[in-house]
Amino acid sequence: MEETLLITGASRGLGLALTRHFLTLDRHVTALSRTLSPEVSSLQSSSLGKLEVVLQDLARLDQIPNCIREIERRFACSALINCAAVVEDGLFVRQSSKGIAATLAVNLHAPAILCQEVAKRMLIRHEGRIVNISSLSGSRAVRGLGIYGAAKAGLEQLTRVLALELAPRNIAVNAIAPGYLETDMSSGLSEIQRERIKARTPTGRITATTEICTLAEFLIVKAPLSITGQVIHQDGGFSL
Repeated sequence: MEETLLITGASRGLGLALTRHFLTLDRHVTALSRTLSPEVSSLQSSSLGKLEVVLQDLARLDQIPNCIREIERRFACSALINCAAVVEDGLFVRQSSKGIAATLAVNLHAPAILCQEVAKRMLIRHEGRIVNISSLSGSRAVRGLGIYGAAKAGLEQLTRVLALELAPRNIAVNAIAPGYLETDMSSGLSEIQRERIKARTPTGRITATTEICTLAEFLIVKAPLSITGQVIHQDGGFSL
C-alpha cells in the first residue's frame, strides 16, 4: 500500500506551504481542508497524482474517525502534520461560549482525535512521524489569545505524552512553535506593528514559511527517533 503524508489546514498559509514543500520532495500528500481553495486545486492539477485533497471540516469532530478510515483504505498514513488552526482574537471576558468551543475544537480536540486515529495504524506498522504545529502563544501570554494559547499549550503537552507512549513502536512525535510568520494571518498587521515585531526579534525579520517547512521536513524525513517529545520554537529568537 502506498504511503501518504497527511497535512491538515492545507487550503492556505502554512498548511499550503507545507503541502507544496512535500510535493517537491516527491512525497504523496493527502491534504485535509475545509474548502478547496484555488491554490490547492492548482497544486492538485499539477501534482501528477501525488496530491489527494479531502474536504473535511475539523470542527465536525464526530466525522474525523471515519475520514481517517476512508483514507487508510487507500493509503498508509506514515506521517501526520497537524497544521489547521482558527484564531478568535479578543479579550477573554468578551468571547462567546460558541467561539471558545470552536477555538478549542479545531486547535486541540481535532488534532487529538487525528493523532489518536493515525497513531492506531502507526502502532500496527511499528513506524510513523507526527508533527503538531503549535504557536508562540502556547508558552507566552499574548493579550487577546487566551483560549487559542490554552489550546496550543494543551497540544504541546499532548505532544510530550504521545512521544512517551509511542516511542517504543518507532513513532516520533514533536511540535513546532512558530512565532509571527509571513502568511495571510500576518497580512493584516500594520507597517508599524511589523516593524515593532522585527525590532523585538533578534534575527530582525519575520520568519518565512519556507523555514518552517525545512524543519518539518527534518522531523518527518531525516530526524532520528531520539528526537521526540520536543517543542521547537522557531521564531527568530522572539521568545528568548
